[in-house]
This record gives sequence, C-alpha cells and structure tokens, in this order.
Amino acid sequence: MPYDRLIEALLEEGRAKRDAILHQAQVEAERLLSDAKRECDALASEVDLIIRRDLSARRAALLARAALAGRQIVLQAKREILDAVWRHAGEKALSLAGDARTRVLRALLAEVLAASPSQSPRVLVDNRERPFLEESLKQRGLAVEERHQDALLLGIALEANGEVLTNSFAARLAKAKPALTIELNRLLFREG
Repeated sequence: MPYDRLIEALLEEGRAKRDAILHQAQVEAERLLSDAKRECDALASEVDLIIRRDLSARRAALLARAALAGRQIVLQAKREILDAVWRHAGEKALSLAGDARTRVLRALLAEVLAASPSQSPRVLVDNRERPFLEESLKQRGLAVEERHQDALLLGIALEANGEVLTNSFAARLAKAKPALTIELNRLLFREG
C-alpha cells in the first residue's frame, strides 16, 4: 500500500500544482485582460478627443465660411442699393426739362467760364443740350462745338490753350461720390 499512498500523494501534489498553475494563469489572464481593457478605454478616450477636436475644427471652419458668405451677401446687397441710389439720382438729374434744365446749364456755363483764364474758349456741348444754351451762347459770342457724348449731358466743357475744363453732372458726381458714399452708408446702413 505504500505505493498507493505514494501515488495518491503524487496525484494530490500534481492537483495542487495544477490548481496553483491554473490559479496563477487565471490571475495573470485577468490582469492582462484588465490591462487590455484599460488600454482600450484610454485609446477610445483618445480617439473621442481627436474626433471632438476634428469636429470642432470643422465646425469652426464651416461657421467661418458661412459668416464670410453672409458678409459677402450683405456687402453685395449694400452695393446694389447704393448703385440704385446713384442710378436714381442720375435719372432724376438728367430728367430735368425746360426752364429748370436751362437754369442749371447756364449756371454750369457761368462757372466754367469764370474758371477759364482764356478770353476766347471753345464751348463743347452735347447736341441734345444746345437748345437749352442757345441764347446764352449767342449773347456771349462763344465758339461752339457740338458733340454727342453722354458725359456732356447736363454739362459743359470748355476747351482753351490745350486744356479742357468740364463742368457736368457726371463730373461733379464722380468727384463727390466717395464722400457721398460714406454719408449714404452711414445713413442707410447705420447699425444700432
């Protein structure tokens, strides 16, 4: 029977070693599993952070593009409004007729003659404006050259000594437009 006991003791020792090895393997597997889970959680958090940053950057870029597009639309609308104002002002001025147009053209002629040092200038006038100035031109005995130029509508040009002095609605508007545009912007688009 001693062999039976020896075999039993050996079996018992083998089982104990097996249980210890299995227990150790189970503890090690749980540790490895826990480490892997912790690494996965950390990686998932890092991926979430990267995604949030990327989404935030994309959102900011989209909002910036939308804001820029909005500003461009507003600027285009303002430009169209100002163009309509200038167009209306031009139409209104050029629609003057009869005595009102004659008075304006005579005043423009007097101003340009006063600004010219020449005693014998030549008046350049659009042929559509000549009837309104005919009497003044004859009274002054000025040489006249008719031209068909829209730039001379509601205006006069004086040619003397190789220089041309222009006094017209278009020239005055071009000169005053920058300052008037600032004032119109202030009046039309005042914020607040």
